[in-house]
Amino acid sequence: MEASENEPQVRPIPIVDDDGVRLPDAGATRSPHAESPQRPLLPLAVAGTAISVLVIAVTLFGAVEFRDTPSSDPASFSIAASDEDGSSPPETIPPSLEEAVPGITDRLTLITTDGSALWTLVWDPSYRVPKPYSMTSPGTESWNSASFDASGRVANALGGSFGAAGPQDLWLGQPTQFDQEANIDEIWSAAWHATEVSRLAYVTFVTGAGSDAMLQLWTTEIDPLTNSHSPPQFVTDFAGLANIVRWDSSGFLMQLGDQTVALDSTGDEIWSNDGWSPSASPNHLPQVRMDGGDPQWYLADRATGDRVSFAEFGINASVSVTDVVAAPSNDLFAAATHRDRGTTVTVIGPQLSAPRVVQVMGNPTPYGFTSDASFLILKVSDTNDLIFLDWRTGAVHPFDVPDGQIVLALNLG
Repeated sequence: MEASENEPQVRPIPIVDDDGVRLPDAGATRSPHAESPQRPLLPLAVAGTAISVLVIAVTLFGAVEFRDTPSSDPASFSIAASDEDGSSPPETIPPSLEEAVPGITDRLTLITTDGSALWTLVWDPSYRVPKPYSMTSPGTESWNSASFDASGRVANALGGSFGAAGPQDLWLGQPTQFDQEANIDEIWSAAWHATEVSRLAYVTFVTGAGSDAMLQLWTTEIDPLTNSHSPPQFVTDFAGLANIVRWDSSGFLMQLGDQTVALDSTGDEIWSNDGWSPSASPNHLPQVRMDGGDPQWYLADRATGDRVSFAEFGINASVSVTDVVAAPSNDLFAAATHRDRGTTVTVIGPQLSAPRVVQVMGNPTPYGFTSDASFLILKVSDTNDLIFLDWRTGAVHPFDVPDGQIVLALNLG
């Protein structure tokens, strides 16, 4: 059905205004607009009063500050504060191991003694203080030396009432789990195999059928899970004092009195010469020999005993002013020459194109290389602290050892 001409085609939709009044259709006669209801004035008055009070408060006391409730106690993250009178400075957080010695990514383990007990101190790279392990020594034992095997997971410690000059008892095991009782008694010298894990050589005192007494060289293997050792294997015997300098696949390097002697793995002599050797690398050994009444440092070939003077490497070869140590894993040698204004550390080796020379303040002495030879460790002369020397870059990193602890052995790895 079609719409008429006068009728609109689209009917407008009614619109409701804010007051809910229905608006008339378009074209219709509008009725007078209803009068708006009066709003109460009390809420406006209260709001105005509140605003006035706030403005006055801000004017008198300053702006209002809102704070979120802290998620944790700030004291748990703060450094110890100084005294109220300000007389003492606040304590400082010690650096982590990786901050103290940049470049370290492995665990550092020290075996130390405080004079009456044996301690093992362990740092992970992120540790600021070490995790300590203590073994109270029986009786009045004094701890003289310690060392790690090729893996760094097994260690030994030598102690006894006679000191380093007499027979000692030997403890074996994981560095953090030494037994209370010694594993082997009356040991004169001990050394781990340079490359094979948990294998130990030692020299012990034995008494013969008559009145004769002698020292014998033995080897054994350690079980790190039980701290026990396999039945010892006899190698050879000596008529006088004997000290093991190094044991590796080439055999034994021994110090017999004032002679350095190389033995094969069965104990047969390869060569011997006069002199004294404190350490050795796989193919060479630093050796002190008398030269015209003045002891001098020489570098000897491990296979033949042939020597060359350290002076040929630009090093003061006098024993009275220079100390020398060898790296256990490669043919690197560090000579520390003490001078009036500090110490000159020179690192040499057949694989180096030229000697590395680093000047170090003070009068430190070389302790030894780390197992991978990345750092040379120096002992500070007047304290128990250490210095980590990155001999490749010349960077010197002092390292604080806890007070009262004397370092006997160090392993990084």
